[in-house]
Amino acid sequence: MSKRKSRGKKKVKSEKNRSIGDILKKYEKFLYPFSLILIIILGFWVRTRNVGSLAGKYLLGVDPYVIYRYTEYILDHGSLIAHDSLRYYPVGTSTDNLKLLSYILAYSYKLIHSFIPSLTQMEWHIYYPPTIAAFSFIIFFLFVKELFDKRVALVSTLFLAILPAYNFRTMAGFADKESMAMLFMFISLYFWVRAWKSEKIIFALISGVFGGLMASTWWGVRFLTILIGLFILTEILFTKVKQKHFWVYCGWLFPFLFLSATLPTKYGSISFYFIKNIDIGLLIFSLFTFLIYMILPTIIHRLNIKMDKSDLPILAAFLGILHRLNIKYDKSDLPLLAISLGILLIIVPVALLGIIDIGEIIYRLSFPGGTLKGLVYVAENVPPTFIDIWSGFGFSLVLILAGSTFLFYKLVENSRFNDILTVSYILFFIAVINGSVTPTETNFFNKTYFFWLFGFISVVGIVYLYSHFNRNLEEFNPKWQLIFVWLWFFFSFIMARTMMRLIFVFTPAVSLVIGYFVVEFNQFLKSKRCFLKTREYILTVLIVVVSIAIIWNIASSFVYNTGIEPIFSEDWDNATSWIRENTSPDDVFLSWWDYGYFIQTMGERATVLDPGNKRVDWSHLVSRYFFFNSNETTTLEFLRTHDVSYILIHPEDLRITRAVSEIGSEDDDIKTNLGIFYEADEKNGVYSGVWWVDQDLELGDLFVEMGEARVEEMSMEDNTPIATLTHENQQYKFPISCVCELTECMNYNITQPHLKGCVILHESGLFYVPEKMKDTNLAKLYLFDLKSEFFNEVYRCGDSQFELIRIWEVKYPLE
Repeated sequence: MSKRKSRGKKKVKSEKNRSIGDILKKYEKFLYPFSLILIIILGFWVRTRNVGSLAGKYLLGVDPYVIYRYTEYILDHGSLIAHDSLRYYPVGTSTDNLKLLSYILAYSYKLIHSFIPSLTQMEWHIYYPPTIAAFSFIIFFLFVKELFDKRVALVSTLFLAILPAYNFRTMAGFADKESMAMLFMFISLYFWVRAWKSEKIIFALISGVFGGLMASTWWGVRFLTILIGLFILTEILFTKVKQKHFWVYCGWLFPFLFLSATLPTKYGSISFYFIKNIDIGLLIFSLFTFLIYMILPTIIHRLNIKMDKSDLPILAAFLGILHRLNIKYDKSDLPLLAISLGILLIIVPVALLGIIDIGEIIYRLSFPGGTLKGLVYVAENVPPTFIDIWSGFGFSLVLILAGSTFLFYKLVENSRFNDILTVSYILFFIAVINGSVTPTETNFFNKTYFFWLFGFISVVGIVYLYSHFNRNLEEFNPKWQLIFVWLWFFFSFIMARTMMRLIFVFTPAVSLVIGYFVVEFNQFLKSKRCFLKTREYILTVLIVVVSIAIIWNIASSFVYNTGIEPIFSEDWDNATSWIRENTSPDDVFLSWWDYGYFIQTMGERATVLDPGNKRVDWSHLVSRYFFFNSNETTTLEFLRTHDVSYILIHPEDLRITRAVSEIGSEDDDIKTNLGIFYEADEKNGVYSGVWWVDQDLELGDLFVEMGEARVEEMSMEDNTPIATLTHENQQYKFPISCVCELTECMNYNITQPHLKGCVILHESGLFYVPEKMKDTNLAKLYLFDLKSEFFNEVYRCGDSQFELIRIWEVKYPLE
């Protein structure tokens, strides 16, 4: 009787499950659109938590201000000027790289303004990034759906919408290039996938057009171009291409090249420079390799080369074709032979002719942010630390590791070496995610990531070649969709480790990998015939991790977006208003590059530098001949070459003295740094902070080399400042010969070993102005507030003495 009841319960439960499944299936066509709408709303909501802090009149970051100015000019004059004279005065610069985006924003504002007359241009710039992001989520969903299915697409889109790494550049107020560029990229990818699946050229043409539009919007287009170039070569290697795919590739490539060469893009017109670009070169190389692959069988047939299962080295086969030797050859050799011929016929000649420089290519891939001092010290161009990566992905890092490992395993699961390959990938991922891009690290897992990259690629290459020459290549047989996603993830991952700003463009690939893993892993477990209990345990852990990741992402994005404040603050608003109202339209301002767009756009005045950093050499000169120069004659001569009327110094300049001085240095001659210390122990008068020794010092019996010691603590003893110097894990105390308070300084006659700089006491702590800095223009004007007959202070705004925006009028001596 009990058995019958038990069976009855099981039957009821089974019918109940089926009924739930039937209900879900019945409403499936409504479930996915409804879920997608909720995700879009969530993504938009998260990205607009900072709207209140923008007050309808501020933007995030600095770059959006130049785009706002160009858009405003189009709205006022009907078209954009070709040359911007407010930037890099007196030579100016072209507006080409921002032209397309500025027109899009101008005419989209006109359209929306016709429906919402109360909407201001600034408000549209505030809401444009999350609005475009919302549209891009729809396209991203369709793109992933074309690759896999709706389930993978939905999960992937959810993570794209909530991952903090994708938030800032699509957040309200960040009216820059990235939002629009990613929309173009997703559209291009969507039609590319449709073209590859259907083998229809029309889709390829559309994809190429949007790829060209992305090229005219943002230099990040290389993530699209390198992905497609690598995908073509990989598909050739696995003999998965057909003749129709060649025409699909041509259908994508030629519109892209045409638009990239004719629209205002980072590439410019077709020239040697155009071809020398890494991504364009890869696309052209892929095209010729594909062409060789297609025509090679005809050449072999006409040369009467015998086809046989036996194999000869690739070079011998190549020489055999050239000399019409009767060489035995197998069709499976075509991919490697085609790529080898491509290298010999294309790469080698152009390298020998000097059209491309292999070393330069490696250099550019190694340092996409550049190694010039002016570029290295741009915060977005420095390599991210593990903390930076964690802040962008958090607990999703677990899913990224698991998902990318699962995806890679699916690629190689039919190979007899799948375990070796998978373990090598896991080691590679862990080493690179925790390691350093810099080559100075000594720890084994912290060596430059190129060591691990070379090792991993070598393992994969050896396995591929072994399988090829042993006629076991067919055992791989990966789906092209997996190859496409894996290449996107792998290349993006490598590049994201080299530069902070590239974490953003890495995020879509991350989201796709996570979505694929979350959806497909259960089916994978079923195929492996795991015990039901084991599978339930694993899936429970997966559900918990995914839930934690989703909650963490939403919470982290919400907290960050709610708390973020615009750089253009009320103080900047007051300062630029003063500039507009109290200076002549012909006046020129000199400041550090960070503030150039503020002065140009909101102050309506020309500047010598701006965040575009198109004249890195000028940054060197401004640092060397103004900020860290102590000779008024040479300072004035330099300022006169740019017709500088006013100098603006922001309190943030005090915090970046190390970077600015290094940019202006020649053999580290003016490289220095301001010591910034805050009172950590008010009772004992101890101040904590950091100052790195900026020159070789002899302090009694102690010799300290530049950069090999630091001061991390200051104290006041009998009104004399004492610095605690740390050198080779030993601490030494030295007095300082000068102390200033309220712009009055007292110099001590100290005979014992001491530091020759000066301490400035202020309400929040103290500054240590080292000997190399105390006579510079920055120190004399801003820190010591010294009067000068050539620099007349005309404006100051802020809450305290060393938190002021200050402006000086330049008074040139009579000739």
